[in-house]
Amino acid sequence: MNVLFLMGRMLIAGGVEKITLELANSLQARGINVSIICFEIEDEDKIKTKLADGVELFVLSFPVGSKNNKTCFKDILKKKKIDFIVNQWAVPWYVTKFIRQCTDGTNVRLISVHHSLPNNNSKITAVKGLMSKSRCLKPLYGVLLNLITFVSKRSLRKVYQHSDRFILLSPSFIPLFKDFIGISDANKVSAIPNFIKSSDIGECTTKTNEIICVGRVDYNSKCTYRIVEIWQQLESKFPDWSVTVVGDGPDFDDLKQRVEASGLNRLKLTGYANPLPYYRRSKILLHLSEYEGFGLVILEAMCNGTVPVVLNSFATL
Repeated sequence: MNVLFLMGRMLIAGGVEKITLELANSLQARGINVSIICFEIEDEDKIKTKLADGVELFVLSFPVGSKNNKTCFKDILKKKKIDFIVNQWAVPWYVTKFIRQCTDGTNVRLISVHHSLPNNNSKITAVKGLMSKSRCLKPLYGVLLNLITFVSKRSLRKVYQHSDRFILLSPSFIPLFKDFIGISDANKVSAIPNFIKSSDIGECTTKTNEIICVGRVDYNSKCTYRIVEIWQQLESKFPDWSVTVVGDGPDFDDLKQRVEASGLNRLKLTGYANPLPYYRRSKILLHLSEYEGFGLVILEAMCNGTVPVVLNSFATL
């Protein structure tokens, strides 16, 4: 059997990337030939060191639907004799459209995986945020929200229609998915949760009075900015506790400025770092996401004796 994973942009420390690499290596170890395609990569040499022998990585380029990409993609399908494509970039629709154009006339089966909440996305969240900040422009933003929601529903429905199998991260997402795209029969949908490796499980021995936030520093979905507001209320009340934000992302520089301006003494940002040492020494994980597919950091924290404190903001909880 020959399997091809498709990614959009491959980051060094992304959750989807971590799951994809672990799946690829595990399948390869079981005698299944695995390849990975992405359209942009953060550090190709570093990511290749995480791949098992035999797993081949191909890097295409944006825009996705270019003539050169179609030629390269078809050549890879033929050369590697691909049986299944696992699309880890299930939305937007144009990615699935590109795949189907390249697999037309073949027996390649397409498995689409939605790694987030099926009835929300970054654009919907961004417009809702604007609506809450501006009373005068709220009617205009309401029209924009309706338009974005309509396009999101239609895009996701077309992805589902052109997939042989559609994977969500939790059974609780299935009714949300059906309602969002307007279908009554979700016979192609399966729910498969994320996982962690046994080597990520540590012994719960020495713990310090430390609260950690782990993951991408992204205000839209991860809402990392909230840690400053929270710790401003708590730092003086808990003088023997500290907070560490482990991770990097598009809003890291802004968060760093907010921390410096706040005058907080026991709030530290590490940037990109291996989170395992922090899981193993800290007592609390603070998970601030507005929406998630499946919070992998929650599993990692619990398996290392760190208590997660979460918002009741998505169905997998």
